[in-house]
Amino acid sequence: MHSHHRVGGDASHRQVDVPTIGIYESLRQFQLKQQQQAKVEPSNAASVYREIPNDLDRIALANSEAEVLDLLNQLLQVLHRSVMMDEVPEPLRMASLSTSHDLRITIRKFQGGIPFTKEVDWNSDALFVLRTIFAAAEERLRILRRRK
Repeated sequence: MHSHHRVGGDASHRQVDVPTIGIYESLRQFQLKQQQQAKVEPSNAASVYREIPNDLDRIALANSEAEVLDLLNQLLQVLHRSVMMDEVPEPLRMASLSTSHDLRITIRKFQGGIPFTKEVDWNSDALFVLRTIFAAAEERLRILRRRK
């Protein structure tokens, strides 16, 4: 309370209800309330799809190099059918990847190892998607190679 505020005339005559429950009972009620709030799921749209793995999850959970490359090729086909592949420069467009060596060459292109990459708009959505899925695939292939 600020010192320049005046307390109303009837403030001194008000009765305050003080709960008569003990500390342990208050703590128990607080914990029950917290548990009930924790059970309430957030109502965002993504919660409906929580059990369905996305493409990056599927790549990260692949069990073999062939499965990783198959998932990549499926994603490339989807991008080719969409208008997003129009944002990708012609030298970076690929129809499919057949080996992990092809993936490494493609990643090197995306990292600027090829002279034409200086003119590329790296902020486009399609290039972001491609770089992301290629990085996830490369990491998964690295993990699979270590297991062998």
